[in-house]
Amino acid sequence: MRRWIVLLGLVLPVWLVASGCDEDFEGFSVEAALLQAEDVPSGWRALPSADMPEPSGLVMGEIGGLVDSAIVGFISGSPQDAEHFQGVSSVVGLFDRAVDLPSDTDMRKLFEQEPMTADIEVIRVDTPKNDSVLVRSRIINPIGSDSASEVLSFAEGQVLVTIDMVYPWGTTPDVDIMELARIVYGRVMAQTEQPREGEVATPTLEPIDARAIFESVKERHSCKKDCDTLARIFTFGPWESVDLTGDGQDEVLVTWNQGGNCGYFAEVWGYYRGQLTDLTPQTSGQLPNDLGCGSIEAEDVLGLGRPQIVATAKADLDPEPGWDGYSKDIYCWNGAIFVHVATDYEDYDGKPVGRRLTILDPTQCR
Repeated sequence: MRRWIVLLGLVLPVWLVASGCDEDFEGFSVEAALLQAEDVPSGWRALPSADMPEPSGLVMGEIGGLVDSAIVGFISGSPQDAEHFQGVSSVVGLFDRAVDLPSDTDMRKLFEQEPMTADIEVIRVDTPKNDSVLVRSRIINPIGSDSASEVLSFAEGQVLVTIDMVYPWGTTPDVDIMELARIVYGRVMAQTEQPREGEVATPTLEPIDARAIFESVKERHSCKKDCDTLARIFTFGPWESVDLTGDGQDEVLVTWNQGGNCGYFAEVWGYYRGQLTDLTPQTSGQLPNDLGCGSIEAEDVLGLGRPQIVATAKADLDPEPGWDGYSKDIYCWNGAIFVHVATDYEDYDGKPVGRRLTILDPTQCR
């Protein structure tokens, strides 16, 4: 456990590199961007502040320019029981200039300095944004079971964020580090996208040309070769113009499938910060745009007064013994990205089974 806490304090100072000026982050709250209790499973508890490192000390001594920083952590189980212990933390630092993540080599060197770390893997990922970095490693416990470590970092302007997670080696964690990073990224972007005092709000944007979006998606994803097999046949459904973000402006939802009714894909296009942007939800452990085997619809199942993206597929995890049917993954807009907030279950006749797996508090939906 102590090894994990020390590692948290090391991540920020080494991974900050000055890269020139960025937009004005005056008034940015590092505490408001951190993970919160509702982001982790019920039963997890906040790590006492006395056990958390001071996130600013080494940073200021290393490069200077740190304006503010904060850290919060949550744990499940006892640190003395490595076979069951899990922990997650988020660190947010605000600097007086823009920051970038350094090279993969430098990141590997950071973790190689830790004597109890092995099997280091550095991966560039596009979650929650392009050029984020995920470092996976193994924490050696000489007197007990080993632990797995995942550290996901990204920079946005003058802000650097690190999500750190540990869990028993060889097991699947109860939380998804990618999903947690999306939540924090949404909180960062929600603070930076609002018009500040004295600024003029973004003017009304032109309606999106839905047909042009549809034709672009179809051109990019249609089969180009070896199209004589069922698996290479793509069927594009009609596009749908619907306000999924609650900003009064319709987004465009385009869906298509591959090889019958399996391999269902989608793209969502809309305005973000005044620019036409691909807003498609990112799904963990699947191909880009792949939302399962079933269907994709815009439907207000959470009662928010605006639709969510609902992806129906054959259920991977049965909510009760002997049951078989569909799962309906629900994605809602949190102000910056679409996040997976819940999963409903229904039988093959479309009848709900009355169970909902809540992944995030629906208040995340903005």
